[in-house]
Amino acid sequence: MSASTPAGDSEPVNVVIGADAYWAANDAPPGWGDGPSDDPSFHGRYNDSIFLPDPEPADAWIFTVAGRAISIHGISPPKLAIYNQTIGIANPDDAKADPAKAGTYARYTWPAPAIGGELYSSGRLPADTKQLKLGLLGYRGMAFNYVLYEAVELTDLAGQTILVDDTSKEISWRGNGWKTREAEEYKSATRVQCELIKLLGTGHEDDEIAGTAPFNATMFPHGNSTHVSGTTGDGFEFRFAGTSIDVYGVSPGPIDLKTWRLTMSFSIDNTQNSTISYTSGFQPDRNTGSALTTHFLYFSAKSLSAGNHSLVATIVDVAGVVGEEGTMAHIDYLTYEPSFTTLRDKPSFATSAGNESDTGGAGEGATLPGTGGGDQAGTGKARSPVAAIVGGVLGAVILAALIILGLVCVRRRRRRRTREQRLSQVESDFTQVQEPFAVFQPSLAAMSETSSITQKQRAAGSLQERSPRLEPQRARSGSGPTSTDSSPFNVPSSEHAGGGAQVVELDTRVRDLQREVDLLRMEIAPPRYE
Repeated sequence: MSASTPAGDSEPVNVVIGADAYWAANDAPPGWGDGPSDDPSFHGRYNDSIFLPDPEPADAWIFTVAGRAISIHGISPPKLAIYNQTIGIANPDDAKADPAKAGTYARYTWPAPAIGGELYSSGRLPADTKQLKLGLLGYRGMAFNYVLYEAVELTDLAGQTILVDDTSKEISWRGNGWKTREAEEYKSATRVQCELIKLLGTGHEDDEIAGTAPFNATMFPHGNSTHVSGTTGDGFEFRFAGTSIDVYGVSPGPIDLKTWRLTMSFSIDNTQNSTISYTSGFQPDRNTGSALTTHFLYFSAKSLSAGNHSLVATIVDVAGVVGEEGTMAHIDYLTYEPSFTTLRDKPSFATSAGNESDTGGAGEGATLPGTGGGDQAGTGKARSPVAAIVGGVLGAVILAALIILGLVCVRRRRRRRTREQRLSQVESDFTQVQEPFAVFQPSLAAMSETSSITQKQRAAGSLQERSPRLEPQRARSGSGPTSTDSSPFNVPSSEHAGGGAQVVELDTRVRDLQREVDLLRMEIAPPRYE
């Protein structure tokens, strides 16, 4: 629709009244009616019916419904001088407008010449509105197809037909192939030939008809969008309380193209099962040419038992190419006759968890598909799992943070362990360092046995003056007998030596030895002891 846009979370319930119903009820101005049994001059129309009004110039057509919003659907006249593109209208939401007074009508221009679809939509009146009136003046040339109005709480729905658009949350789309196709994408594919009667005067007498006025009109789907898919296994489910159900859309392919085929299965309450194949000859007495047909009837089931039902549709097979794409199902809207009499009695149907279809921007029409039977009641609202989504995201973030923190702690611990091992190795290497050489000082006891006391004192005094730094190490090495070590620092015994020459030679060797020791100390530093 649409006649209105709902406020809040509620979804409007829209009642559709076809042209045939106005004609049968004699609730229309003079004109011509074109029904299913007639040769159709307008293709792609709801319920195979159209009404061509032929009013007096001052005659108003007043629509009276028990609703809060209304829209007019049909085909606007071509841009010819004998037809009006601007009409007079008494808007229901205009407090100054009175359908019974022509002077209160406002000027209104059709959306465009020669288009088929929604021609007018009113504003939305308060919810406690009991009756709505819409008036039209000067509307010759319009081809009237149907009216849609939004019911209020106490609207009598007995014997009425409810229309559910493909964007409704009451339809559960199954599968990942469904996408939303906007009206503009059909602009070149749904252009059909139409015929208006050339009216010379008022009334509809045969002598006042001067032939026909053929023209081409661009037809648009209801609500200006459809759900399309060419994927085997895709489908939808719709739960309702009623006695009949119909599925409408845009035809899978044109009538003159013989290379396409679509097969779908339909099941009601898992008991009434039907499989239907659509081809170019499915409706040979309808639209001809290369255009797709709007308001194409995919499925119909009448005389159902009053109560809750579930309709499940599935794409079984697709074949052929239509245009630049494969054969597809184009689902536009569903209609059903309710088994409840007011909106207070309308049941709500819960949807269970399932895979939400990827509608490629289908947006508000996609809901979680249900799995239960048709008479299972619930809330009827598609609940958005916001809490679950937020909780899952927060949980994932916390888990990732804990993992990162754990990795950092493990890495730091490994670094600390490696550092301690290196320090331990260095300390171990330090403790294992030994003195580079054990310095053995020469023993002078042997020399004292063969020399005189004076010579001993002179030699000892000379040694103390020339190498005082050897004294502490002589004290550590002792003054006992000479070692049998073959170290080059051992001084040979002077037991058989005599005289001053030996003392001088000994003194020289001691000084050489002292120099070597000093050099060694300069090259290798002794370890520290704590």
